[in-house]
Amino acid sequence: MKMIQEDDVIFILVDYQEKLIPAISNAEKITSNIKILSEGLKILNIPIIVSEQYPQGLGSTVKDLNLGDIKSFSKTSFSVFDEPSLKSEINQTDRQQVILAGIESHICVLQTALQMKKHGFEVFIAEECIGSRTDENKTNALERLKANNISITNIESIFFEIMQDAKHPKFKDISKLIR
Repeated sequence: MKMIQEDDVIFILVDYQEKLIPAISNAEKITSNIKILSEGLKILNIPIIVSEQYPQGLGSTVKDLNLGDIKSFSKTSFSVFDEPSLKSEINQTDRQQVILAGIESHICVLQTALQMKKHGFEVFIAEECIGSRTDENKTNALERLKANNISITNIESIFFEIMQDAKHPKFKDISKLIR
């Protein structure tokens, strides 16, 4: 497994929606972490794709994330990669690595990771940016992901792998963000 490459990675935020958040264990911290991750990836010009599970019933993506004008895609399938419009958007980026964050760890994040790996993508899970209703469900998801050779990583590792050097033009901006 190679490091995350700036010119070969995309970020997919899975179903981080208003009506789902109240039931998620540790949601406040996860929201804060996703905000840092998404802000940093925007600074690094990494393409961001947002999915929403049945938004008519579950609401839109959490507003506190300040994602700006990033388009969100509606879905009913649990795996992002099973939704034709999302699959098309992902394939149009022509990138082979994906960072996943969102909810729920043991359902949509897990199924998306497994499907994307099956289709040849190298998948990285931002561990502190995923959640489930119970900690046990999240733990189970992480165990299954590891058993399927999917990388479990963290925000700082993601940023520093992408930059690879303190000479990177965005190093100071990222350093300020994570302090």
